[in-house]
Formats: sequence, C-alpha cells, structure tokens
Amino acid sequence: MSYERNRQEALSCQTPDAALEAFRQESFHVPILPLPKEDVKKVEDVLWAPQPKIDLSNSERNNSLKIDPSFTEVSTFSPEEIPRVREKVIKSEGVKDTVYKDSRGIATIGVGFNLEQPGAREAIEYLGADYEQILAGKASLSEKQIKTLNDISLANAMMQAEEIYPNMAKLPFHKRAVIVDLAYNLGGDKLDNEFVDFSAAIRKGNTKQAANELVGTPYARQVGARAQDNIKALKE
Repeated sequence: MSYERNRQEALSCQTPDAALEAFRQESFHVPILPLPKEDVKKVEDVLWAPQPKIDLSNSERNNSLKIDPSFTEVSTFSPEEIPRVREKVIKSEGVKDTVYKDSRGIATIGVGFNLEQPGAREAIEYLGADYEQILAGKASLSEKQIKTLNDISLANAMMQAEEIYPNMAKLPFHKRAVIVDLAYNLGGDKLDNEFVDFSAAIRKGNTKQAANELVGTPYARQVGARAQDNIKALKE
C-alpha cells in the first residue's frame, strides 16, 4: 500500500492514538514511524509530512527516473485503477528475476525494466542489489525487489504520460491504460519525440487516428500482440 493511502487511512482516524495504531498494522509500511505513542505533536508531523522523493537523474523531464512508487503525483488514475494498469503491464511484459534482452536487444529485468536507461544503476542500487552483477547475469532480484522496481517504473510511466498528454483525464480508463503501457514500454521521451503523429492525435482526443498511427510502426512489429491489443483498445 502506498504512503499516500497510508496517510489518508490514518487521517480518517478520530485520534492520534488511533492513527498510530493504524500505521502499526502489518498491512501498512511507512519507514518514518516509530514515534512515542503519547507524543501528539510528532504524530501530526508524521501524518502531514510530505513524502521524500529521490531524483535519480539531472537529464530532461522524461529521461528522469524518479524513485516515487507511491503514485502521489498521478492525478488521472484512482487507487482502484492503478492495480488494473499494473496487471495490464505485467501481462504484456512478463516477469523475470534475471537479466534478459528485450525485443530491441536492450538489457532488461523484472517487469520490463530497462537496465540501460539513465538512472537504472541508481534504481538497482536503491534496491540493495549490485548493478554490475545484475547486468552480467550473475545475480537475480527477489520478488520484493521486482515489485518495488515495477512500482518505480509504473509511477514514472504514469507521470510521464500525464505530462505529455494534458488531456489524459478526459479519456476513458482503457485508453489511458494503453497510453501508460506505451510510456512504460517505450519510455516517455521516445513516445513524445518519435511518435509525433500519434501524440498529436492523442492531444486532440482522436484516439482512433492515434491507433492508426501505430499500425505498421517498428513498435507494432516488435511487440506483436501487445500492440494489436493497444490499437484495438484505442479504436473502441
């Protein structure tokens, strides 16, 4: 469960004592707790404190990989929708705990995490893993590490998609999910800069035209059924 969901759950409690008890439940994970139960001021500081973020790169906006798996900056997806987007991406990407080459020959791990992108080393080291060992195929990621990496990647893809397409909120869920799947697979920078006609059509709200712009592209040829499913969803 994300930090923001934890915070909202705690804020719904009637007293600081009840809030602390909520945070201490096994289903919650907030690394900045434990605080004295009787210290009301500190409890309030925790509940309203902004979640820290780590910017892993000084590069341009869509090339910047941020460790922010809480989805607190994602405004067009509800907490109920995010797991459905995750399920779509996992179904498309698959899951692998050791390095492999994707359809473009890029070193990849987990749920389609690009090990060659800016910030990848920092992200792997953030998990407590050895980047060089992972890249060489001499080490693997645990289930928990894969999930955290997927959270990071999915949050970035969602934020990138929203930044590129300001009208995202006006689209139905299944079409927003397609756009996130594209950002996750291609990277926001490539989606924006190399799929110019597709992006123009999305910004106009013409998703059928956007779907047609994907037909026959290297992307469609490389990912096959995944692309066909996305094209179909955009035309619906």
